[in-house]
Amino acid sequence: KRDLFYAVDAEVQKAEATGIVLPNSEIKLLYSNKANVIIDNINTQRRSSALKTVNSITNVKAPVINTQAEYDALPSGAQFVENGITYRKP
Repeated sequence: KRDLFYAVDAEVQKAEATGIVLPNSEIKLLYSNKANVIIDNINTQRRSSALKTVNSITNVKAPVINTQAEYDALPSGAQFVENGITYRKP
């Protein structure tokens, strides 16, 4: 929030220093534009983080099960491969 105010204040001060007085509608537009940039950055970071999480989960290779003991040792919901086919243990 504070960065948003400083960025807009700097633009308003720069305009005023050159003798331009911005109307309230222009100042509101500046705040709105800066807020949208911040929101887009946050959404990009969240999307990137979520994608990394999904990739780390999907890149895990399911174990190949050859015996009943190996199957029994799997937790419920675990994926496993048997005869070349991937399954999920109930």
